[in-house]
Amino acid sequence: MAKDYVIDGEVKLLYTIGELARAIDKQPVTIRKWEEKGVIPPAKYRDGSNRRLYSAEQISGLRELTKQHIKQGTKTPDEFINGAKALFL
Repeated sequence: MAKDYVIDGEVKLLYTIGELARAIDKQPVTIRKWEEKGVIPPAKYRDGSNRRLYSAEQISGLRELTKQHIKQGTKTPDEFINGAKALFL
């Protein structure tokens, strides 16, 4: 469930890595591996415990990109990588 966080003096509704993973039918470890390999940029937001946080826009965008471009056990296509990078600007 999303929670309000104060980021740079502004309140933002953000989601955890577990919530992102559930939204795209992946495990949190997959999200971390994608980040390590540069498939998605590092999380733009972190909480006080350094946990990754994601906006609703990032989650809905990654959900759509995953539906369009990711199949189980296949190479991650450039369209997914480029689309994911745009979500984290």
